Amino acid sequence: MFNGAESVRWIIEHPLPIFLCIVQKADAGILVYHTTPRFAAWILPTQPSCLELIPETEEKPRPSSGQRGTRSD
Repeated sequence: MFNGAESVRWIIEHPLPIFLCIVQKADAGILVYHTTPRFAAWILPTQPSCLELIPETEEKPRPSSGQRGTRSD
């Protein structure tokens, strides 16, 4: 979760690849996620004030809808 305009600006304008990792101690595994979808926020006319990157385990990529919204659990 990136709260605040400065945090969002930092993550979407960072020039280097960023990966998020989840360590699964019980399975002795590591899940690695790329953060390329962050660039979808960069092309919006105005930058969001909050950005949440949610790792998913789907094998097929889903296109971004380009819509802003709220997260619902």
